[in-house]
Amino acid sequence: LDSDRLPVYKDYFNHFSSGAPITDILDLDILLDSIFVTTDAGIFAGNYKVDNLKSAAGWGKIFTGTSAKQFLPGIEPLIIFDSSISQRENNLWIEYYDFPSEYPNYCEKKIDGDYIECAIDLDCSDYPDPEDPNKKLNLGFCGQKLIRAEQDEGLVKLLFDKWYYELENGELTFSYEISVGNQDMEKNIIGGKMKTEFTSFTFTENGNRFIGLNDYGLLSISAENNVSPIIFAPNTPFNNKYNAITVTSAGILAATTQLGSLVWGGEKYQNYIPSRYYTYYPNISNTVQFNYVSLLYNPGE
Repeated sequence: LDSDRLPVYKDYFNHFSSGAPITDILDLDILLDSIFVTTDAGIFAGNYKVDNLKSAAGWGKIFTGTSAKQFLPGIEPLIIFDSSISQRENNLWIEYYDFPSEYPNYCEKKIDGDYIECAIDLDCSDYPDPEDPNKKLNLGFCGQKLIRAEQDEGLVKLLFDKWYYELENGELTFSYEISVGNQDMEKNIIGGKMKTEFTSFTFTENGNRFIGLNDYGLLSISAENNVSPIIFAPNTPFNNKYNAITVTSAGILAATTQLGSLVWGGEKYQNYIPSRYYTYYPNISNTVQFNYVSLLYNPGE
């Protein structure tokens, strides 16, 4: 980092393999002098102090499959897949945990308001259209979408779009399914995501969990009481992009978009939300300082 704490460019590497082409880099990890790159063509490892990482010969392929989502390096490294985790023991990848035993797998998108359960012979991205047998529908991915995974003091912590897991020695020790917000509203009128989903997580030293929620605030799960989570949401605008903005003669700022309007007089933000989106946001409380009221109108495009 430079004096302004910004990264200093040194080099780049893009020639990991001379075999199958790589189109996506899914994860990047550094442990000591080694770099691990998870791609759609496998997982590659190289030592940036010893190997010539400009050449494909400098990279070793530690996993040859194409379905890895994230790699957790360590003495006994882990590979996270859509529905399971594998651990390396004696140079072999063996199953560490299997997710489908804990929750059913469904396609990401609905048909006629209902989720479609995934199966071995069902491809969500190429699902037969029930109204036209000659057409296919793209229902997104199958199962939970992995957001982030990390390993800390023997615990494997995994965040999916709707679930949070903690594993120890291959056993589930804690799980939480999202129970706040609105998972039924897929998109707003301009195509933006409206469904409440997990976005990130962190921990305090005493073990309290904080999980980010898409456009909803923070979810706090106490180490002592994990059955009554608390929502935190600040005094903030509901959006950071507006189609029109003005300042009145009284110095009050007003802004609007298809998704609602904002008024700010210098202290609290007041959000005006169309009734169809009103139930998406958290109820105002001592920990939810997000101010909003419902307006009875249907937004247009």
